[in-house]
Amino acid sequence: MVMEEFNLIEILNFLWRRKGLILKVSAVFLFIGLILYFTTPKEYEATLTLLSEIEDNDFGVISGLGSLSGLAGIDLPVNKSPNGLPSTLYPDVLSSLPFLIEVYQDSVSFEIDTKNRRSIESYFLEHPFIKPVDYIKKYTLGLPGLILAIFKDQEEKVIVSLPPSNNPKIDLTSYQSKALNDFKKRLSINTNKTNGLITISVTMPDRQASADIALIIKDKITEISTNYKIQKLRSDLDFINSRYKEAKQKYSYWQRRAAEYRDGNKNIYSAIGNIDRNNIQDEYSLAYSLYQSLAKQYEQKGIELKQETPVFTVLQPVIVPLDPSSPNILIVFAVTLLGFFLTSVFLIFQPTIKKIISD
Repeated sequence: MVMEEFNLIEILNFLWRRKGLILKVSAVFLFIGLILYFTTPKEYEATLTLLSEIEDNDFGVISGLGSLSGLAGIDLPVNKSPNGLPSTLYPDVLSSLPFLIEVYQDSVSFEIDTKNRRSIESYFLEHPFIKPVDYIKKYTLGLPGLILAIFKDQEEKVIVSLPPSNNPKIDLTSYQSKALNDFKKRLSINTNKTNGLITISVTMPDRQASADIALIIKDKITEISTNYKIQKLRSDLDFINSRYKEAKQKYSYWQRRAAEYRDGNKNIYSAIGNIDRNNIQDEYSLAYSLYQSLAKQYEQKGIELKQETPVFTVLQPVIVPLDPSSPNILIVFAVTLLGFFLTSVFLIFQPTIKKIISD
């Protein structure tokens, strides 16, 4: 057949005449697909959905609170506060190395032993997750690396050590780096800035572990987001609280001094006595003003802290998956169709290829 003479009817008739070969090759690919399906380890996906605050604050609500607080003697600012950690950064937080290490070393329950919790890393050390495709890559494309590894010292598979909180440098072995990268591929977080929905998905070879890890990520993400937004307000509140306690102690001291002076000098009238009385009264008034001012500031910061604390609501709780998400039976049909397609293309273009080679 010549390529220029091809039309749809001729192609279909040609393939029908060669249906025997096409079916044989497709059967071989069907067998390969079945092998992949039955030898690929099962994976379970757990999903959790959170509903967070819309990042833009409602100016009207804060303005109303400011008006009401003014009646109580509290000067509440009505300007919109800056947004906290943007939800679009949650995927970056999830893939950050310190976050991955913390989750990777956290303890979760596994189907094989639900009573005893263990770290994710220790589980993968005892139960390495290897797909059939990984074996093929290892002994084909990765064969040179295997040969070189024979002449090198074998790297010990050790537990990843968390760095000190004040040390930004993390030193990992190649095995640890690969393990964390593989683990990162099992985690995902999707955010919708419009409606505030946050979806956390975890895929693991153990259904109990996938649900536990989703909960751990939820707790850590909400904690990081909350701390990021209110850490400055919390620091200000702690500072004002310490000054407030000092001012209260000083106010109580001068209040007592003033009372003791009045009780001890009821019938004494002198210029020096007046000076002492005025000095004590001035110190008392100053201490009272400072105490009242700090009390208002403390109350104001407390309201701001509550106002700015992010609220996360679990919209869809995590459900321990019953059925595996992979392997999917569709892989068998995909591989079979691939064999059918490749065989058909080869047969159609075989005369053209032969002609090109002969020329």
